[in-house]
Amino acid sequence: MVKEKYGEKSASARSAYDGGIKSGNIAEDGARMTKDGGKGAKKTGERGDRRKKGGLGTVILDILLVVFLCSAIFSGYKVVSQLVTDKQGEDVYDDIASIAEVQETMVIKVTRPAPSATRNADGAGIAAVMETEPGESEPSGSEDSNEDNSNASDIVTEAHMEDEGVDSGEDDYYEEEPEQIVIRQLDWAALRSENSDCVGWLECDDTVINYPIVQGKDNSYYLNHLFNGKQQRYGTLFIDAQNSPGFSDENTIIYGHHLKNGKMFGTLMYYGDGNKYYRKHPVFKLYTPDHIYLVELFANAYVDGAKGIPMTFSTKEEYAAWIDRMYRLSTFDSDVVMTTEDRMVTLYTCSYDYDTQRQLLVGKLVPLT
Repeated sequence: MVKEKYGEKSASARSAYDGGIKSGNIAEDGARMTKDGGKGAKKTGERGDRRKKGGLGTVILDILLVVFLCSAIFSGYKVVSQLVTDKQGEDVYDDIASIAEVQETMVIKVTRPAPSATRNADGAGIAAVMETEPGESEPSGSEDSNEDNSNASDIVTEAHMEDEGVDSGEDDYYEEEPEQIVIRQLDWAALRSENSDCVGWLECDDTVINYPIVQGKDNSYYLNHLFNGKQQRYGTLFIDAQNSPGFSDENTIIYGHHLKNGKMFGTLMYYGDGNKYYRKHPVFKLYTPDHIYLVELFANAYVDGAKGIPMTFSTKEEYAAWIDRMYRLSTFDSDVVMTTEDRMVTLYTCSYDYDTQRQLLVGKLVPLT
């Protein structure tokens, strides 16, 4: 009995002991679980913070993407819109050119002397021969028209030639065969029915310059209005409102935009690169209702437009000083002799080295008819 009791007691004690151990283990396990649970909660919180941060970054990226797409769409729209607008301006001037020309009436043969050649006594360097009389319907430039025109008149003008020994970079420029310049007859009634301000037409062979010229009441309207009156960035070539009619001033100024697509006066910039472009295009043709002229280029200069450009001069000395200044500032070399007895035409456009810089392409006005 005692053993049993002892045994029972021992069993009971062992149970109590075991229970204590188990209770202690449970407590430790609980503590560990609590600790581990805290770590888990912390990790869960960290993951949540990362999600929050990741979500904010994603939102910012989405916003930037939307802004980029909107900018791209807007830029594309502006480019397309500009192209459409430019095409409309080009179409207007193509239409005007198609209604303006009646027929070709004569051909001017231009012979460029070799660099060693000297001028004639009157300073001439171009021999210009009228092949077909004005008004004849036969196409110009044919051999038949040469034979039939026994009374052709000789018109002598002058052109650029470099002095012998100057390296031009254009060894093949001087041609043995005369260059032919086609002179046209224009329908002034049709032009003036489109725009009563039309006073002339300017053309340079093998370039985009083939435009009507107007003279308005101010120097603002035609900066952004086409020949047909529609508002558009091409504008229209126009003579300074203060110039006298008929190119009668010493210096008649014709304004035109320097467009980066090369239209209007956009190609004049090439005259700033030296002799090469000038040699290919040394002459413009200027038509008016009463006369046809060659504009023999003798200078290309860059000036500050804010200081103004003179159109008339009080004395011949002042005029001579201006002519001399144009020669000195010119970016190409010219043998065209410009005197105070001659009239000049200045093609005036923007340049972009500074805000008020302007390009002046200046030519001697030589009447053909």
